Amino acid sequence: MPMKKTFVEPLLVLLAAVSLLACAKPPTASVVALSARQAETLLAHNSDNPDFVVLDIRTAREYAQGHIPRAVLLDYYDPTFKAGLQRLDRDKIYFIYCRSGNRSGRALKLIEPLGFKKIYHLENGIIDWRRQNLRVVTS
Repeated sequence: MPMKKTFVEPLLVLLAAVSLLACAKPPTASVVALSARQAETLLAHNSDNPDFVVLDIRTAREYAQGHIPRAVLLDYYDPTFKAGLQRLDRDKIYFIYCRSGNRSGRALKLIEPLGFKKIYHLENGIIDWRRQNLRVVTS
């Protein structure tokens, strides 16, 4: 009988490990919500960081009316938005914003499971940024 027990125990451990791995979720990004003032400080500290990306997910029209310096446009409403997220470098750090925080909040649900390193989110969007009289640029 001891032979059976010796064989069964490692098999059970192996099955348990395989089950846990099969149920494991993909890594999620670390997301930090920021106020406009906190975001301003973060952007200043990363002004020379090539691995820090400012991501504006508003429409092209909204972007043209004024955006945060260094922002790259990736329109949330564009049919290629999800594909655009897939093409982003997972090892970079992203600061994401929209008009009010609503679209970017929804976008985070798409971004989090993709395995990004770090995401910062402008909690109340560019509305709060402008309310604080922070710098915007036009294109």
